[in-house]
Amino acid sequence: MNLWLSNKLLGVDNDAVNALPDVEIQDNVEAAKWVTTPDFGHGTGVTNRQFQFGTDEPTAEFKDESTAIFNAEHDTSDSFERQIIQPDSPYSAARLWLPLLQADQDVVIEGTGTLHLRVRSDAPTAIISARLVDIGSAFRLQPTASIVARGNYPLGFDWQYENTLEFAPQKQPNAAQLISFSHANLQNPVDGATAVTVNPGEWVDMQLTLQPTRYHLPAGRQLVLIVHGADMAQTIRPTATPTITVDLKASHLDLPFRNDQD
Repeated sequence: MNLWLSNKLLGVDNDAVNALPDVEIQDNVEAAKWVTTPDFGHGTGVTNRQFQFGTDEPTAEFKDESTAIFNAEHDTSDSFERQIIQPDSPYSAARLWLPLLQADQDVVIEGTGTLHLRVRSDAPTAIISARLVDIGSAFRLQPTASIVARGNYPLGFDWQYENTLEFAPQKQPNAAQLISFSHANLQNPVDGATAVTVNPGEWVDMQLTLQPTRYHLPAGRQLVLIVHGADMAQTIRPTATPTITVDLKASHLDLPFRNDQD
């Protein structure tokens, strides 16, 4: 960090551009492991894979009762984000659970996924959310970093020191981990700046861009997409309960994978 800031802010000729990798990301499986890439989400090492939603049913629907469930469960934003992705969840009736991949070997998702959905609502307004989830019991890394060594890192001024932090494995296994997510108003099917009029019962083609990520999915774990309504942690919490129908045959997910991972 000092090398980069000295070069960019102070103009020090320290060859920071060549000395530092373009992208350096901490692995989400192995503590203290960092990976570098010159072309995050792009280049010859990344391949886009299209996931069709494998089901015998052409459509699936759910009623967005998330706000009522949220209040009944006395949830918070944090507990909602934990609960909505669990295989056994109080929100099960207010979501679609779409299995995508059972990993028979380690895979790495890298880049920005795009979800193409054809949906309809029985109301003129609705919120559509999506969560890409890693499913399978495992000792995943803790969500926040913990202290490895206290006061051992010199900051370089006024004799100040900082703690060294690291994401350590959790002490108990958990069943699910959020990989990426997105949400949009049904009235803004392509982007937030473009609004359309929604007629109840009319199909709308939506494009939801997932948050960019690099995620290491180990062998034996399952990749699942969850489609639901209002996001209690990220969007407004509406009292209306629209029924959302998804045309599964006309919907798919484009997801980039890194082929040349270590």
